[in-house]
Amino acid sequence: MADAFIYKNKSLSGSSEKSYLIEIDSSMKDTLLLLFKIHKLRSKIDFLDVSDSYSVWSIWGAHLSSPNHPSMIEQIINENYSSSEALCFPDTRAPNLGMRMVMKNSSIKKPMLPSEFIEKDMSEYTLLRTIMGVPEGPKDLIPKVSLPLELNLDLMNGVDFEKGCYVGQELTIRTHHRGVVRKRVIPVLLSSDNIYAANSSSQKKSSSLGSVDKTINLSFSSQSEAPIEYLIEGSEVSDPFANTLKDVKLARSRIPGKLHSSIYNVGLAVMRLDVAAKYQKLVFPVTDTTAGSASDFSQQLSSPPLVVKDSNNQNVFLTPVFPYWWF
Repeated sequence: MADAFIYKNKSLSGSSEKSYLIEIDSSMKDTLLLLFKIHKLRSKIDFLDVSDSYSVWSIWGAHLSSPNHPSMIEQIINENYSSSEALCFPDTRAPNLGMRMVMKNSSIKKPMLPSEFIEKDMSEYTLLRTIMGVPEGPKDLIPKVSLPLELNLDLMNGVDFEKGCYVGQELTIRTHHRGVVRKRVIPVLLSSDNIYAANSSSQKKSSSLGSVDKTINLSFSSQSEAPIEYLIEGSEVSDPFANTLKDVKLARSRIPGKLHSSIYNVGLAVMRLDVAAKYQKLVFPVTDTTAGSASDFSQQLSSPPLVVKDSNNQNVFLTPVFPYWWF
């Protein structure tokens, strides 16, 4: 499975025939072309790689929060570009993602927009998308592994439940009609410090958890998924040659989830929803007038801390945060 945007516009492609532009992660391009070639059979369809002929831009920000502003952006683009030079559509996957623009490469290197719009690095868009819980590319949508409902494609208008047969259709429809999705991709906050410890106040801890720290650059294994584990105190075995097992604690439970991608101190992980719900009070703690200023977060939780191993095999503490637009 892979995510893609499909644009229908024959004028942009410069062809008189019906045509579509497919935007996909560059690492999946060859796989997609091979798939099309296999399934083309005798159909009179041509597939062309036009990656060097187009560029894609994301336009977002507070300036687009007004209901009239997106239509104004479309009007500005239509006034400055012909239909054969650019396309612009709202990105409806989640709130605050703004507009998506496809430009034909020419002497004009970037969109002509009002002065309040400033060109940003790609990392800023990745950060926004991660905070909003929107997966993108093969790091989040792992080929031959990921399931559409677990990656919120149903919440992002990416699944047609009335469509006929396709690979994985039976499982997708059955899960939809039962109304039970046990796992979903969720934004997570990461920290090399123990965010579950009781040595700081609730207000201070909640404040630090709710902010993005761009100075943090956590490195994880190159493998596509990093397992999330429970940190069980006292589970270490001091003597590997001990004859008894009385001091050994075994955590016989399913793993809470897997971390897929990260930037700075935030990431996207596919997690069990029942587990993730228990940790929301870590970010949004319930005020306890009897606990004092140094409330023990580990005591508020019914489950042990969550950790994921970094590239140096060190524990990185993790807590899931449900996106506000889910509610």
